[in-house]
Amino acid sequence: MKRHLLIVCIALGCAPLMSDALAQKPSLNVVDFGAKGDGKTLNTRFLQAAIDSCEKRGGGAIVIPAGRFLTGTLFLKSNLRIHIESGGELLGSPNLADYDKTRKHLLFGKDIQNFAITGKGVIDGNGKCFFDEKFNALDRPAPFIVIEDGEDLSIRDVKLQNSPAHSLVFSGCNRVVVDGVTILNEMRSPNTDGIDITSSSNVMISNCFISTGDDAICLKTYHPETDKGDDLAVPTRRNSDKTTENVVVTNCVIESDDGALKLGTGSGTAIRYCSFSNIVIRNARFGIALFMKDGGVYEHLRFSNIQIQTASRHATEYPIFIDIEKRDDDGKYGAIRSVRFSNIDMQTRGNCLIAGQAASPLEDFTFENITLRVQNAVDVSKFKKPRGNKKLGDVKGSSDFAAIPAHFTLGHAKSVVIKNFRLWSDEPSAARHAIALINAHRSKLIEFETLAPQRPLAAILLMNSGDCSIERSASDASPFLKVEGDWTGQLRLIANRVQDAKDAFLLPKSVSRKQIIEQGTMTMK
Repeated sequence: MKRHLLIVCIALGCAPLMSDALAQKPSLNVVDFGAKGDGKTLNTRFLQAAIDSCEKRGGGAIVIPAGRFLTGTLFLKSNLRIHIESGGELLGSPNLADYDKTRKHLLFGKDIQNFAITGKGVIDGNGKCFFDEKFNALDRPAPFIVIEDGEDLSIRDVKLQNSPAHSLVFSGCNRVVVDGVTILNEMRSPNTDGIDITSSSNVMISNCFISTGDDAICLKTYHPETDKGDDLAVPTRRNSDKTTENVVVTNCVIESDDGALKLGTGSGTAIRYCSFSNIVIRNARFGIALFMKDGGVYEHLRFSNIQIQTASRHATEYPIFIDIEKRDDDGKYGAIRSVRFSNIDMQTRGNCLIAGQAASPLEDFTFENITLRVQNAVDVSKFKKPRGNKKLGDVKGSSDFAAIPAHFTLGHAKSVVIKNFRLWSDEPSAARHAIALINAHRSKLIEFETLAPQRPLAAILLMNSGDCSIERSASDASPFLKVEGDWTGQLRLIANRVQDAKDAFLLPKSVSRKQIIEQGTMTMK
């Protein structure tokens, strides 16, 4: 009960920002400490002096007025609010020597409480200075803004732009609010994540617009035995065994050259009790991506009322991608379970690829009220599944269903319900099954409907599966259903509407009449 009350308080904006006594203290204007907003003067020592002065008097706010205030690394303190006024800009230095040698960040805070950044101003990372003309990364400040082991943190209304690396990273933090924030990074710039939540709890992200060259919102955890440092946002070992939980993301618009909403790849412990709702995703490679690499668990996740349109410079795209994998041959498989998708509207040239492993199947998944529109479908027959990081290669013995020609592929899963799923496809370039279930058991396909041109492939493919129910579904394709490989348990076909009764069902001899329960199948002409 206490956990649920805490989430409600965060959702209502009740996370404490500053005590009344501190709020009544007069704000300190950085100009009074010698700072100049001319875009040329290096103001690091003046800005830090203002922060330190705030700390000495017991806390309060510093104000960055209109102007461009150039700076290197600033160290944040507890009981501090940085207010950037409209027309004010905190500008990261283009010279790496102006950043701390061990903490190459613009803003860094460790073990701080009651901290906030507010205002209608801008924090600009001068990112173009840290990439070459082809957007290869040079030595750079990374991540850009980092808070470790903080509590009661709030980032509101500001614009973060042109980051040279991960924009906003919370590691080992508790009670975090990010509201009304805009993040704008060059779509071709690598590692320019929007918001990274690592080993942190009780986080509310709302009313944000995020456009990034890498993952827009990314949740992850680490573990001492599995942390390989696969990106720039590596937390301290102090937080390496903590979970990420109680995270709410709502009312956001997102563009991403990689994953719009991503879990992983860092996944050594647990990510649980997370909700993503009322989100518009555009121009993404991955709409929703869950990469399990490090033997942890993802559970109790909810995705609802989300519109996804994929479009990227990559070979193909995945509006939904879920994968259980090992980071290397010596690793172990994690688990993904209790995941719900509802009211999801997708448009793509790619496909949905969702799979566990034989040794660790996906479990307890629901897809309800799903719409998938596929146009100019790419040929996936020679693809391998994405690994989540270009440094990672194939893992011996792992399953990969990326080359299955289907709009929606689900592999190595049990206890799955797909209900009210509508699929439209023009299929001018690559014929596909509408849905392929591979090594799937105890699954239900209810009220599925596909509208697509006549195809040479079955609308529904069941391969090496069992105990499957197809109910009140319809397809204008023939065959309607094809079953391949080994089959166990029952196949229930209930009140379906098919195009051609003679070719509607292609069943192998391994499926006996005793295993088939058929009720009320109708023929569409």
